[in-house]
Amino acid sequence: MHLHKSGEGLGIGGPTPNNTVYVLDEKFNPVQVGEMGIMWAGGQGITRGYLNLPDKTAEKYRRDPFLDDGSMMFNTGDLGRWLPDGDLEHLGRVDHQGFRVELDGVAAAMETTPGVKVATAILIKGELWGFYTPKDISIEDVKAATSRVQPHYAVPSKFLSLDTFPETSNGKSDKRALEKLALDSLEAPAPPAQKKKEFQPEVIQHLTDTDKGLFNKFGLGEIVNTPFECVHHAFAHYARLHPDNIAVEDFSHKITYAELDRQSSCLASRLRARGVQPNSRVCLLVERSVYMVIGIMSILKAGAAYVPLDGNVVADKTLQHALKDSGSSLVLLQRKFIHRIGTMPVLCLEDSACDSPFPATHCVPPEDLSKRADSAYIIYTSGTTGVPKGVDVMHGNVTNLVCNAPGNLKMGPGVRVSQLMNISFDMAAWEILGSMSNGATLCLRGKSSKEWRAVMKTVDVVVATPSMLAPHEPAENPTIKVVAVAGEPCPKALADKWAQTVSFYNCCGPTEITIVNTMHLHSPGIPLGIGGPTPNNTVYVLNEHMKPVKIGDMGIMWAGGAGITRGYLNLPDKTSEKYQLDPFLNDGWVER
Repeated sequence: MHLHKSGEGLGIGGPTPNNTVYVLDEKFNPVQVGEMGIMWAGGQGITRGYLNLPDKTAEKYRRDPFLDDGSMMFNTGDLGRWLPDGDLEHLGRVDHQGFRVELDGVAAAMETTPGVKVATAILIKGELWGFYTPKDISIEDVKAATSRVQPHYAVPSKFLSLDTFPETSNGKSDKRALEKLALDSLEAPAPPAQKKKEFQPEVIQHLTDTDKGLFNKFGLGEIVNTPFECVHHAFAHYARLHPDNIAVEDFSHKITYAELDRQSSCLASRLRARGVQPNSRVCLLVERSVYMVIGIMSILKAGAAYVPLDGNVVADKTLQHALKDSGSSLVLLQRKFIHRIGTMPVLCLEDSACDSPFPATHCVPPEDLSKRADSAYIIYTSGTTGVPKGVDVMHGNVTNLVCNAPGNLKMGPGVRVSQLMNISFDMAAWEILGSMSNGATLCLRGKSSKEWRAVMKTVDVVVATPSMLAPHEPAENPTIKVVAVAGEPCPKALADKWAQTVSFYNCCGPTEITIVNTMHLHSPGIPLGIGGPTPNNTVYVLNEHMKPVKIGDMGIMWAGGAGITRGYLNLPDKTSEKYQLDPFLNDGWVER
């Protein structure tokens, strides 16, 4: 029931007392806030079923998987979604294929693929097909891009690339001709499918058949194609699509994607002119500011890796160690921190970010030779167990997290993302690079608690530690739709509170596997875990002999896959101690 007020949106309310309502996908998993799903209802309003129709009753009524009291729930056959304020929106009835799909929206999602010029989607004999031009764009890339925007049921099951679209006499796509092309293509040999990773059978032979199946199911993340090799490639894509969108803002400055692209290109050229080479490293000594983001993007465009250091916080000992250990040929910094560097060459952001007009040739970025395996940034650990270690994180590590769901946290054009973390903390890369790689707006918090709370009231996505999130209340921050916490154990009460109104992810992973590599989408009332491996990643629980433990037994967690970083900078012995070849797959590494 929804008590309506004039001028506000008309929803259908939430469940009445002693009743339940869930919005689920076809596998009975809760969908995220704002996503469409099938509405299931339960509680004291649930009836006994259909008189003398046990089969029909069994079809529509099921045990409630979210309660442990044996109660039932009912498939209403209605489509709906939760709104951020906790209200339900009714979206119509389920059609004969399960979900109603907006074909124009599917086509628009396909057109977010870099290089795709035109796309369309149509239903052919009960299957959703996607067509696009030009022909040289891979189906895997188009499917990956579509999956980032559309729910799984709205991603075409079949794709066909074309040189040109057949058109009718009035210039519209000829759907009959497309259908014929699709059916004709079924007679041609199918392209080779991406190889699915499989465990070596001999290394898990000690497990029971049941545990072997569960080890395989739990240990391997979904295999997906990441749409961009490098962070700045993703940024450039959205800068072209949405040049006038705000890329970064704080309480006194805003910068569009076009201007950030221009300024970072200018500075990248200057870095190259000062001797910064591809695959080198540049220390970035800054505070939270628009300049911070300009500096990051310029270093990446120069083909180098940035070494993030907060000039207000980093200890002198750590700073001097990072300057020497990273091999940085110069320091890119804000002028206020120049006194901390000594005689080392510097480049001041305030003097070099091209605030005044420059000839166009000065703002052309240097030739881009960056690849997936090139370094994106070096994060120095806290050094609580000794000298800080520099973890070498590659572009492919980062894009695997921030350019694929769920790690992209639904960031996109028009979405506002908070920037709360210290730049020296790896979760700051999730905020900053995630936002820039998805065309979102990065909202920088100020220093005071008042400014911090003001930012929280304007954003859609928050990445935080549980202790950072704890002082804030969902009711006071109604715009927030997605929260991801990591860095420390999350109290279940905190997760339950926020998960009532937002998509709440409890995540885990050390710096060495790129920010996080497990994510759990939490629902109130269920156990709070850390989830399974994110796409293209692996997680194993092993004993001291590197053998998988039985399901339910305690062991040491090892992580691998696309998130596994290169290791520790200039510390080969420490790297070989913590990183090992994956004994369960025929490729890759794992980290303890």
